[in-house]
Amino acid sequence: MKKFITILISTTFLSLFSANLYALALEDALEAYNDKNYEVAFSYFLKQAKQGDPKAQNVLGLFYNEGLGTPKNLKKAVYWYNKASLKGDVKAQNNLGIMYLNGYGTKRNYRKAMFWFKRAAKSGLSQAFNNIAQLYAKGLGVKKSHKKATFWLRKGAKKGDLLSQYKLGAMFENGHGVRKDSDKAYYWYSLAADRGHRPSQQRIKYLRPYGDAFSPL
Repeated sequence: MKKFITILISTTFLSLFSANLYALALEDALEAYNDKNYEVAFSYFLKQAKQGDPKAQNVLGLFYNEGLGTPKNLKKAVYWYNKASLKGDVKAQNNLGIMYLNGYGTKRNYRKAMFWFKRAAKSGLSQAFNNIAQLYAKGLGVKKSHKKATFWLRKGAKKGDLLSQYKLGAMFENGHGVRKDSDKAYYWYSLAADRGHRPSQQRIKYLRPYGDAFSPL
């Protein structure tokens, strides 16, 4: 949970608001966040969230999710994710799906998790493809299907999602949902490994212990 929140906070901050509308206030909020003055940053996003800005609502959800600048409150995190999701914020939709998937701040509901993951995936969010694949691979709220899991992992992997690349490599290595193919497994592992993903680096050593020549697909 901690890992995905950290990633989403960092990526969300890169594109929060229009420079013309919020540049100065956002700069102050980001400076406060970087200085670990979370209370100041929280107050800024709370104000913008109450004014209806979906991106601020999503970030506010993240703050409640982690207890940054405010006591941790998963129910409030769900509340703000939901408000932002209904307004079309793609990151909030994925976050809300994760809350339903794990039962954080709300009753666990795999169907709702799938609904919001697919909404986020429709907008092209790469992490959502991996999350959909997870539901199919484990049969959570849907009929278990490695083929469908592989279908969604391909989408995420091609968009550069690190976990999708790793998991797609595992599908090819083990022959789940696809024909077993160590070359294709190596290819997808290598993409993730090149970006520092340690489990992928370990699988590469196993598949190519002597550094055999390999041609990309």
